[in-house]
Amino acid sequence: MIETCPHRLPVLYLFSGGDFLTARAFFPTAPEYHLMADFPSGHPACFVDPACMAQANETTLAFFRHWASLKFTRQSTSVMRRAFATSGQLPALLVSLRLIGLPVLHVTTSGVQPPSYVSRLSAKSRFHSSTRHGGGGTVFYGDGSTASHNSSLVGSAWPVPSVTLHTSRFRVSYYSMLLRSDPAEKIKISKQDWPNFRQWERGGPFVDEQLAALTKAISGGEPERPIAFMTKAAPHWILRNAWMAKWVLQHSAATLHDETGLRPLYYNASGGATTNKWRTVTHGGFKEFENREMKWYPGEKAELKAIFRGPELPFEFGYAQKGSQGVLLAGWRAEVL
Repeated sequence: MIETCPHRLPVLYLFSGGDFLTARAFFPTAPEYHLMADFPSGHPACFVDPACMAQANETTLAFFRHWASLKFTRQSTSVMRRAFATSGQLPALLVSLRLIGLPVLHVTTSGVQPPSYVSRLSAKSRFHSSTRHGGGGTVFYGDGSTASHNSSLVGSAWPVPSVTLHTSRFRVSYYSMLLRSDPAEKIKISKQDWPNFRQWERGGPFVDEQLAALTKAISGGEPERPIAFMTKAAPHWILRNAWMAKWVLQHSAATLHDETGLRPLYYNASGGATTNKWRTVTHGGFKEFENREMKWYPGEKAELKAIFRGPELPFEFGYAQKGSQGVLLAGWRAEVL
């Protein structure tokens, strides 16, 4: 029996980019927010170097303008890869916390190197941090003091670089991680490559190792601790697979996603991804996948249209194609509520 109230579960937002604000809006009482995407995390040392800080301000402003142009419903992967290539996600997260009126008490890093702008800073700098990738990190306090700490990923085959912002009410962690179906898979900043569907469908040990590393990173030393999982406008070619559904439903007590998340059939025991009883509710009317993905999932459109039959959501969520407001599925284990 899960005793934790679902509204107090740690939140994992996969493929989030810097979108802390959506996670906060849907789960306002969560004690922890774990965000993951393949963009750099950023480093506090950036803010003691004028050139680095200037670029951080410029790219963060560009990011929020871009996000606003899309009504804060989604973000462009290629735009974010360009924007955060040097300064990372940290500046955008700091602005997000400022927007909701919460000051940052301190920041911790794990496996993160200062950007090239500040790599020449003296070792005596108050922002000098450990250089052991995944083996340690630094705590940066509001008064400028620091303290070293050991990473929870010591000994892991897949250390996940991260930055964590601590406030008086909760903490926000961002993990810089590119999920790959194959060790040779790479990304291009200026282009979104077509995925290899067969490789992603197979999954396998390489994918399992990455998920195990992510599980360890977000567990806080409690590998069985349930989470609230969410995603939107995400890579469906990853999330649609049975192995991903099994991982999500195994570690979650509640879920929230659009059509790019788990296939709804996996919430039933007959889908083979879970032995737990799940309850789901759906909102919105499905019309179509995102433009380039219209021909990718022909077998799923009828399934989604039968489940998401309207009425329209009162706000846009995810890709929201063909004039719709998007769709939203909320799920929870029957033992929770």
